[in-house]
Amino acid sequence: MGGKHHHRARERGIKKNGPEKRVPEPAADSGSARGSSAAELQPAAEAAVRARRPKAPLSDLIIKIILLLLTAACMAAVVQAVWERMEKTPEQIRPEAAEQPEETVITVNAWTVAPETMVQTVKLNGDVSSKSEISLYADTSGKLVSYTVSVGSAVKRGDVVAYIDPSKPGAPYSVNPVRSTIDGTVISLPYTLGDTLSSSSPVATVGNLDDLQIIAYASEKYASVLRTGATADVVLAAYPERTFRAFVSQVSPVVDVSSRSIEIRLDISPARREVKPGMFASVTLVARRITGAKILPKTALRTYDDKNVVYLIDGENRARRTEIETGLSNDTHTQIVSGVEFGDRVIISGSVTDGTAVRVAGEELVPPDGGAGL
Repeated sequence: MGGKHHHRARERGIKKNGPEKRVPEPAADSGSARGSSAAELQPAAEAAVRARRPKAPLSDLIIKIILLLLTAACMAAVVQAVWERMEKTPEQIRPEAAEQPEETVITVNAWTVAPETMVQTVKLNGDVSSKSEISLYADTSGKLVSYTVSVGSAVKRGDVVAYIDPSKPGAPYSVNPVRSTIDGTVISLPYTLGDTLSSSSPVATVGNLDDLQIIAYASEKYASVLRTGATADVVLAAYPERTFRAFVSQVSPVVDVSSRSIEIRLDISPARREVKPGMFASVTLVARRITGAKILPKTALRTYDDKNVVYLIDGENRARRTEIETGLSNDTHTQIVSGVEFGDRVIISGSVTDGTAVRVAGEELVPPDGGAGL
């Protein structure tokens, strides 16, 4: 009974768990026989593993070769650079290590200070007139009947130049002659025939054309520099390309209260026949003249901290700011009283500051170390 139950239980186990697996029994442990079998099986197992391992494609091999070549080239370049560096002397290496950016050099124009004549001028406008010019008046009032001369006519003292009729309605009178009181030329006949004139009306103007002068008026602020004997250059509107010489012959001792000006008279020397009374004249009067002065163009003067300064060029071709004191001045130049010396080179154009490296236009710049010019 016991055997039958055991057999059934075993059948039920097989049906439930499936066919019974047979596990190979290990080979008998027989010493050298077992070792020989393991050695024979190992190469076969490795061959099987290699056979199952996928082969690398050809492109992967090419990429590896290229990477190896690049690595070798980089290493060769590094080795070459190190070798060349080791071969250089310290004198060859130092300039490379100390190399600095090139400094900007500003091109400027310069003025060399030298003894000059400083002239201060005053510009005036005036008119040409005759020194001996006079106006002729009638002895009585009346109507202008006729002129016996014309402008430009030469007259002698006592010659009749015009007639005045003093007649009034119901009271006829004979005409009254107007005579010249000097020898000269008729400069002006200001009235028209038929005009009624008074005894204070100038009938004509007569003057000597060989004795001309210029009458001009200067502002009272120039009173301290106006003096007789001062020279002047005169340009007439009729001859703008020519300059006539003149000198101050008279300075009025008073100031006109209405115009705040001073009358001055100038003689043209020598007298010129082309100069006519009534011409407009532009006068440049020399007020002061200083010889041996240090002068600079006004373009050289600049302002720094509310002070007048200029920029000198030192021995290293650098701009150096220098404070100055000025004296006389005209339209283009200024006298320098202190701050610069004869022989100094002063920058008159160019944007610079203190210490700026400069070169003068048209001049080779020599660096401070004596090297080649820039």
